[in-house]
Amino acid sequence: MRTLLVLTVFGGGLAQATLAPALRIADVSPDIPLIVVVLLALRRGPEFGCAAGFIAGLLQDVAAGGLIGVQALTKALVGFGLGTAVAACASRSHSSRYRGSSY
Repeated sequence: MRTLLVLTVFGGGLAQATLAPALRIADVSPDIPLIVVVLLALRRGPEFGCAAGFIAGLLQDVAAGGLIGVQALTKALVGFGLGTAVAACASRSHSSRYRGSSY
């Protein structure tokens, strides 16, 4: 599981460095590591999304050479928040499905 996290986050960082300039539209380039964090949080949950967001943000902070921790904090919060929201929605939909049944 850790290997998947590391490979996915490094792949997103590599894609940001190589593909993002080519995908630029009107001087706006996509934040590919953020997209990866969102996908991981939706698929794996809040803990995995938070860890992926922190690592991806920290890599971006180090590569940019600016203030270290800003991108790490924001991406970790996004990953945790989305993972928590999806888990809450999933638990509500499962509990309401069996509420009226007589199991």
